[in-house]
Amino acid sequence: MNNREFAEMLEQRTKKFAIEIIRFMRILPDNLESKTSETFYWLEIIKAIFDVDENRFDMIYKESDELLALFTSISKGKNS
Repeated sequence: MNNREFAEMLEQRTKKFAIEIIRFMRILPDNLESKTSETFYWLEIIKAIFDVDENRFDMIYKESDELLALFTSISKGKNS
């Protein structure tokens, strides 16, 4: 296996892993706050591993942060 074949195999393997993570997340209890928090983790992993567009990453990260704040607010309102 040459470097290109290895890189392609690794790309397919990581893509399959990401898809499995998303499928796994769907079977977990529906807790949007928890899922959004986990998104931060995965975004940081993606940023550390891949050469990502900083502006796009920042936009996605900011949206995740805003959604987490919204879900946290909604969750606190339900528990009042």
